Amino acid sequence: MPNYLKLKDLTEIKVNRVSAPVWERWNAEESKMEKATEPTKDFKKRYYIDLGNDNVVAISSSQLGVMLEAANEKGQVDLAGKEFEVKNNGKEGMEIRYFFNLK
Repeated sequence: MPNYLKLKDLTEIKVNRVSAPVWERWNAEESKMEKATEPTKDFKKRYYIDLGNDNVVAISSSQLGVMLEAANEKGQVDLAGKEFEVKNNGKEGMEIRYFFNLK
């Protein structure tokens, strides 16, 4: 079972692998995360980044897009092995924004 890390707790990440997309939503009544393998109403699209040592972190498709753009070299992108510095705007909850800088 992987160890799920929170992006807000990380200052840098090294990408080993990026998962296929997963759609998720929190079910407050059952206090659990519901997942789907295809687009589902009210579910958010997420990707899991394998950080090694059984650690993973979830990111949104827009965050993945930022990472892909930063790692683009002449139209070719491979995130495996790439290292990123992770920063945020210092806010909490829905106001927090993350920034990824290629190291």
